[in-house]
Parts: sequence; C-alpha cells; structure tokens
Amino acid sequence: MQTKKMLFTAIAILAFAFTANAQRNPDPPIYVVHTMYISRTSETFKINVDSLLKVFKETALDANPYFTSSKIVAHLWGHDSREVLMIYELKSMKDLQAAFEKQNSLLMEYLKNHKDFGKQWLSLFMNPEHHSDEIYGVVAE
Repeated sequence: MQTKKMLFTAIAILAFAFTANAQRNPDPPIYVVHTMYISRTSETFKINVDSLLKVFKETALDANPYFTSSKIVAHLWGHDSREVLMIYELKSMKDLQAAFEKQNSLLMEYLKNHKDFGKQWLSLFMNPEHHSDEIYGVVAE
C-alpha cells in the first residue's frame, strides 16, 4: 500500500513539473493556418493549382521577413478534396498585422507584372464563404 502511495505521489509531482515547465514559455511559436477551398468550375478546372500555390509561397510567404517558415499543403484524401492549408510561423505575435500587410504588398507587387496569375488566383480562391484564418500557439514539440 505504501508503494502505491509513493508511486502516485511521484506521478503527481512529475505531472506538476511538466505542467509548470510547459507554462514557463510565455512566447510559444505562433502559427497562422489559412484554410481555403478551391472553387472548381468548368472555367477553373484546367488551372494548374500546384503551380499557383508554389508561386504564391515563393512570392508572398518565403519573401516575407515576418515569417520564419511556411508550408502549403493540399488535402489528398477524405470527404473533401478541395481544401488547401497555408501554414506559416510568425517571428512574434506582435508582428501579426505587419506580416499580413507585408504579405498583401508582396502579392500586389507580383500581380502588377503577372496579371494572368491574379485572374487565376481570384477565380480559384476568392470565394469569401470558403476560407478561414486561425492562429495557433505551440504547446509541445
């Protein structure tokens, strides 16, 4: 019986130590997850979505100094195959507004010389009912 009490006490102390340690980091890495749905119509069916996403990543995400990393992932399997996630890590939560403004200015600068890209992008992704922005903080790595 004494062994069980000691084991339980040790587990409780370890759990408390892990919880306290997890809460010690006041500035966890911040990730923005932007979910978009591809608007597939007969007009947009022939657009190479992967190429558009790669250009967007290189132009508006990788060139953004407020992001430390970025990924764009596309849904491969399941009930809905039109979902695209853009995941980028912010240097700081304080940079959120500046990061979005920079992303927009980088994209607008690119669109000045690449009007076809803009038309294709808008036809595929600019349906306001089918996107969301979420902000996540890392709890464990």
